[in-house]
Amino acid sequence: MKWTFLVLGLFLFGTPLSGQYNKTIRSIRPGQATGTYTIGKRVFQMQPGVQFRSFDDDGLDRNSTVAKTVLRYGILERFEISGVIQYSDVKTMINDEESSKSGISNTQIGARINLLDAAKDPIALAFQGRILLTLQDKAFQRNNIGSKWVVSAARKIAPKLALLLNYSLTWSGNGGDPNSSYAVRLKRNLSPRINAVVEMYGGLGNFTTSYDAGIDYFFNDDFKLDLSSGFLAGEVETNWFIDLGFSWRTDWRA
Repeated sequence: MKWTFLVLGLFLFGTPLSGQYNKTIRSIRPGQATGTYTIGKRVFQMQPGVQFRSFDDDGLDRNSTVAKTVLRYGILERFEISGVIQYSDVKTMINDEESSKSGISNTQIGARINLLDAAKDPIALAFQGRILLTLQDKAFQRNNIGSKWVVSAARKIAPKLALLLNYSLTWSGNGGDPNSSYAVRLKRNLSPRINAVVEMYGGLGNFTTSYDAGIDYFFNDDFKLDLSSGFLAGEVETNWFIDLGFSWRTDWRA
């Protein structure tokens, strides 16, 4: 762990910190991937969303509602800190016996640094690390502190089409070896205010693949809505979700 923080520190103080602030809000919503850009110095951004998920297979029926909020603040132009809080309500039916649990299910704190900017470099490149905290309700309690580390790379492959790639390592905090995962995302500009995205993502150890697709709409430069839906990995009868959220920022740069 100490080596990870050492490398992060070298990136932070060894990388030229040119402008990162963008005219329109940058948010990876909709989707599951992690972006390559930071939000800019003295900018605060929030990205709340609600996901409705349904799972049904051979006598097991589970429906869940997950409300997740990501909070971001720019310390430097290309370095930001962030936090995550997630609330889950899960109802499970097994052979006509129902159970339920609800409460705070995930909390995280972390940081992201942008290393390359596609406006002047061949690709956009970022490194993000988050500590998975043990501040959950008992029903969702993590045994120990965990962590998740993500390398993100992106570039335009056509005038209105961008490709994003993620590689992640996650220590869950519940023991065992780290889990490696991937995400591949395509974003298409449909108009100055509308984007469409498709994603493929999953685990690399025991290779799995899930899919989603979504759309966002910019009401103005600082606020956008998004909607997405997808199918999760696994050979089951039903395993899908729908996700609705928004992204908003305020700028204290003036």
